[in-house]
Amino acid sequence: MKYLKTLFLSAILSVLFIQTKAQVITLSKGIDHVKECYSAVKNAIVANDGATAQNKAKDLIQALNDVPIKYMTPAQSGVWAKYVGQLQADSNHISSVPAVANQKEYISDLTINLQIAIDGLKMK
Repeated sequence: MKYLKTLFLSAILSVLFIQTKAQVITLSKGIDHVKECYSAVKNAIVANDGATAQNKAKDLIQALNDVPIKYMTPAQSGVWAKYVGQLQADSNHISSVPAVANQKEYISDLTINLQIAIDGLKMK
């Protein structure tokens, strides 16, 4: 009987853990996360902190990859597809160089392309 109680409790905890891990990311939350990560990269570069900018750029790459395309309209998907590759490339360059001077070369393109992509998504 004690074994069954332990097994039952383990099953319940497993289900709760799986439900907690399987959070749905909405398009709005995904884009908000991209904006937050971009701001962290920009702030690190402005503060002349190349190492932090590198790490935050890696977070930005992950945030870009995590944007849920399945919730986009065809028009939004087209805009996102047009810019996401360049956004990832600029973020990758920032994440791969420690010198702030080199990171500044890419942050301006990243800023422009991110603004165009977000504006193109036409989210409320």
